[in-house]
Amino acid sequence: TSYDALQLSLDKRYSRGFQLKASYTLSRGHGNTSGDGVPTANFQTQDSLNLGFNEGPTGFDRRHNFVFSGLWRVPKTRGFIVSTIVRALSGTPFTLQDTRFDVDRNGLLFDPLPAGTYNASRTFPNGETLAFDVENLGGRNGARFPGFFGVDLRLAYKFNFTEHVNAGFTFEAFNLTNRTNYDELFITGDASSPSFLIPLGAKPRRTLQLGFRLGF
Repeated sequence: TSYDALQLSLDKRYSRGFQLKASYTLSRGHGNTSGDGVPTANFQTQDSLNLGFNEGPTGFDRRHNFVFSGLWRVPKTRGFIVSTIVRALSGTPFTLQDTRFDVDRNGLLFDPLPAGTYNASRTFPNGETLAFDVENLGGRNGARFPGFFGVDLRLAYKFNFTEHVNAGFTFEAFNLTNRTNYDELFITGDASSPSFLIPLGAKPRRTLQLGFRLGF
């Protein structure tokens, strides 16, 4: 396997009431194994490993990874603080296959589907139908899971009653945009499954919470 990456970072330390940090990684992981520590020769026939057929992205090949965090102490508010974390990540690769067939007859049910666009749909009890389209480049790890995008926000206000007693209110929003980020663990690329390409789980929806803290 091989891994190449360009890493960029911008870091402003706290001054004048605010601080921020932004990080971006452009990377490529490639090889003739998934890179998970368990190398297998999925295309071996007799005494030939056919490692060239197993070439493709590694399982951890996440092409784009962006993270931003910032904090701002709002002036003239005597303690009002706004902070946020924004994350945007590409999806990791996975293989489209049909384990009902052993095309190369090597005893391993791992024969990737040809390149092309594959789709599936699911109708929910409320009558809504969602369609899922996946572009497949063919071969091992030729398709990509959906990416991830999330914005978390925190508003806080702290004031002092005395030198040793203070109180603070917080408001926090997780997944502020309420984006549906499907969980990669619940998406199958096996065409023999009735849930082929259909996400069966997602990460938490938008969550809001209020907090109060008294310190003494």
